[in-house]
Amino acid sequence: MPRYFRFAALAGFLFVLLGAFGAHGIEGRVDARTLEIWKTATFYLAVHAVVLLVLSLRPAIAKGPFWCFGAGLLIFSGSLYLLVLTG
Repeated sequence: MPRYFRFAALAGFLFVLLGAFGAHGIEGRVDARTLEIWKTATFYLAVHAVVLLVLSLRPAIAKGPFWCFGAGLLIFSGSLYLLVLTG
């Protein structure tokens, strides 16, 4: 299995895991605004995971965009998750 597909699959797994954690783990423990930030981060993660999956189908022609979307996933979603978890 190519590493691009594995990275895209990991992003999809994290989307499901962190989405479930937001719905069941932190709901009720944080205020509504903070929960909305978590939901936004999860939405960004989902969109990036789908794009990464599509790009992983043709890694020979999509290496640059793939890694740019991977970096975007870490920057956009990661910074929002950190914001929620660290306050």
